Amino acid sequence: MTPTHRLGLCKRCFAFALVLMFCLAPLAALGSSTFGTVTANFLNLRAGPNTSSQVLTSFPRGTWVQVLDTSGGWHRVQVGNHTGYMSANFISLNNAAGETGRVSGANGFINLRASASLTAPVLATFPNGTVVRILARQGTFYRVQVNDLTGYMVEHLVRLDSVNVVARAVIRTANGGNVNLRTGPDMSASVIQSFRPGTQVDILQRGTTWHRVRVSGVTGFMRAEFLSIGGSGGSGGGGGSTPSGGFGVVNNPRPTQLLNLRERASLNARVLAQYRNGKQVEILATTGDWFRVRVDGMTGYMMRRYVRVTSTPSPGFPITATLRNLNGGSIVNFRESPGLNGRILATYPVGTTVTILSYYNVDWAHVSIGNRIGFVSRHFLRL
Repeated sequence: MTPTHRLGLCKRCFAFALVLMFCLAPLAALGSSTFGTVTANFLNLRAGPNTSSQVLTSFPRGTWVQVLDTSGGWHRVQVGNHTGYMSANFISLNNAAGETGRVSGANGFINLRASASLTAPVLATFPNGTVVRILARQGTFYRVQVNDLTGYMVEHLVRLDSVNVVARAVIRTANGGNVNLRTGPDMSASVIQSFRPGTQVDILQRGTTWHRVRVSGVTGFMRAEFLSIGGSGGSGGGGGSTPSGGFGVVNNPRPTQLLNLRERASLNARVLAQYRNGKQVEILATTGDWFRVRVDGMTGYMMRRYVRVTSTPSPGFPITATLRNLNGGSIVNFRESPGLNGRILATYPVGTTVTILSYYNVDWAHVSIGNRIGFVSRHFLRL
């Protein structure tokens, strides 16, 4: 969509100047509404929800807007200090509808609430690893369905199983400082977590000054200036490099699969070795969809999608741990496969000693208890 009247040069410059001011103009009520980006070259902000209403100003493609409410094909939005109406046809919302995720609370569980508010009544409480179906995204909450219950969970405490990644990037800062992941595309939004340079980032939705991203399974917003698309950003070319000392672990989709270490960054290259989930590797550089890695004294290439990046080395396996139950129970389930849908092979009392063979992913560990091998939630292991 183009403005109703052809914009002159001065008006275009004025619109771009407004974009540059967004980092200084906080968005109101960041936790109570949804965000989206302008998809038109320029989109009018109007005084009312119709094309005959006064044009207040216009904003270029990629501008983040805060959607306050929706009616009749129009969004009532806030952009910096401006409030008005924009056509819903030209606002891209990333609601994650139809995707699945898993509970991942810092305390081992999270609440399902009656509405998108931390003060809303709690309908139920679910332990980490619980699978939820995402119905919509509302501000910093997901509207979800868990079994027969429908309610709201805090967005950054639900790890998405699959997302539409539009680009991949690496965090870069001039001073080597950490970069904040925030609940909204604004410096006044709450900080969810901070990440150091070299951390891999999945970009879910691009904007002009902010991107909506996923980092280590957590979704939020980061300033675009600190994200080097495709893993580049330093001097020189070749797809850029991850700082020496970065680490990762093999993370195949299924525990029975092996990940190839190849001689070159190609599926046709010679296979040097194969590794199961949980194998630690040192990441030397990034080349497109590949990591150049060092493992067991060999240097080669592994596909990035099957290597989970970690900020520090993982412990050497096998390691010993004991079972605990954060929910106050006296037993822990021992499963045939990772996930709450995995068949329960046995239950063991809290305090039982287990041997961790590898970490399958951020939520599950491949373990042995006695002469049996299976999976236990990592949240129920005390090292």
